[in-house]
Amino acid sequence: MLAMTTSPVSPQAVETQSSAPLKIGEQHPQLFAVIRDKLRERILSGEFTPGDRLVEGRLSEEMGVSRIPVREALRALAAEGLVTIEPRRGASVSVLSDAVAYDMVEVRATLEGRHALKRLGTAEEVAALVAWLASDDASFATAPYYAIAAGYQAQ
Repeated sequence: MLAMTTSPVSPQAVETQSSAPLKIGEQHPQLFAVIRDKLRERILSGEFTPGDRLVEGRLSEEMGVSRIPVREALRALAAEGLVTIEPRRGASVSVLSDAVAYDMVEVRATLEGRHALKRLGTAEEVAALVAWLASDDASFATAPYYAIAAGYQAQ
């Protein structure tokens, strides 16, 4: 017969293992953030169209969570402008006016342009890209970006 031996665990070993208490939020994203990201993805993909009602109860049942994280997620999306929350009516997907949509595209283009300038590197590369954009031959096939990207990817 095989004898099982166990070594006793000292109180010092247990104390050192549990000296730093594990906090759930440090290792895992918060539940409302997961729901917010999922709802944002569904709105931007067109699954929810502008004007669609976003009923907390239905969404919470669908996602298998309570209404509280869904409510927090909807408030976060309202702060981003993707959702409109009306008192006593609930949340719905925002309907963007042409002016708001234009402003959003303009801000995004500006941010992407600033990011591109940081990634391009040299002044010569930026000048080549600006000259190409101003030229009459500015087609995607003739873009100096291909040469710049090939050099960037080789690094």
